[in-house]
Formats: sequence, C-alpha cells, structure tokens
Amino acid sequence: MAEESLQESEARLSLATEAVQIGIWDRNLIANTCIWSANMELLYGLPSNTLCPTFEDYFNLIHPADRESVAASIARMIEEGKGSTEYRIVWPDGSLHWLNCKGQVYYNEIGQPIRLIGTNRDITERKLAEQKISEQAALLDIATDAILVRDFQSQILFWNQGAERM
Repeated sequence: MAEESLQESEARLSLATEAVQIGIWDRNLIANTCIWSANMELLYGLPSNTLCPTFEDYFNLIHPADRESVAASIARMIEEGKGSTEYRIVWPDGSLHWLNCKGQVYYNEIGQPIRLIGTNRDITERKLAEQKISEQAALLDIATDAILVRDFQSQILFWNQGAERM
C-alpha cells in the first residue's frame, strides 16, 4: 500500500512539473553526482532519459556568454544557502531558451555544503515578451512626434523624447 501511495504521489508530482514546465534536480556536491526529474531533459532540449550531467557538462549546455554569471550565482547560492539565477541555454538544434533556476543548499554538521537541490523553469516566453516591449519602447523614444500615454484620470503615465522636446 505504501508503494502504491508513493507511485501515485510521484505521478501527481510529474504531472504538476510538466504542466508548469518545471524540472527538479538534486546535486550531491561531494560526489559531483546529480539526479533530475524526467522533464528536465525537455527543458534543455535533450533526448528522453538523458541523465543529469556533471557540473562540467552542465556548463556546456549554458550559453557561453552566461556561463561566468551562472558560476558566480551557484557560488553565491552555496555561500548564502539559497538563491536564483536566470540564464540562456543552447539546445542541440542551436535554438536559444531561457531558464530560471532556484536552489537550496544543505550542509553537514560541520557546515560543509553537501547538497544543492532546486528547480528549473522555462521562462523563454516571458523573456521574449520583455525583449519585444523593450524594442517597442526604444521605437517610441526615437519617434520625432510627441507621444503621451494617459490613464483614465488624464494623468500622464509615459511620454517619449519627442514630447520632451516640445
């Protein structure tokens, strides 16, 4: 009965993580080994049943320009006990995707970090929307016409550089 309950719990967790595009990982910092949930390989564009990579192989999945900041974020996580970071990954097909990584560190009785557990979530859609908004804001700023955005109480919420020149 306990085995059946465990299987049902694992099935619910798997369904939930797939629905929200979150993967779970658990890295042993002493042995440099890792296990991850079944949908982690999907977040990295890897084939099904891909094992969790070593730290070295993991960094090869990260966009080269983001590797240094991710390494610094992991070091900060280990020092502070928890943290998060966002970074780009390069899928084997060459496409770029964004992940948000949150981690929690566990220490042994003498304060040595021994385990890092966390989640990864696909945030590609959010990052693409942010990029589009940023590009549109830049276009508004280079427009020579005055552009004002007001709320329903006629308070000005935004004006571009064209409006500043008036």
